[in-house]
Amino acid sequence: PLGYLAALKAHCEARGMLLILDEAQTGLGRTGTMFAFQRDGVSPDILTLSKTLGAGMALSAVMTTDEVSAVADERKFFFYTTH
Repeated sequence: PLGYLAALKAHCEARGMLLILDEAQTGLGRTGTMFAFQRDGVSPDILTLSKTLGAGMALSAVMTTDEVSAVADERKFFFYTTH
């Protein structure tokens, strides 16, 4: 429902938690905006995408904020995989 993700983001921020969203079913225009979270005017700290991203090819992506990326870089975190 409209407002749900904005309320969830506010609760995450109040608790110092990251908002992590998986838009495999709702991303890439399926809800009328490019991403479902845009309806509530929020941005997740981590976003995962798959399925329609590859248009039939096995493809997925993980995107983060600059802040999350900086911490991952500091800790020398790097991961990739192939099929």
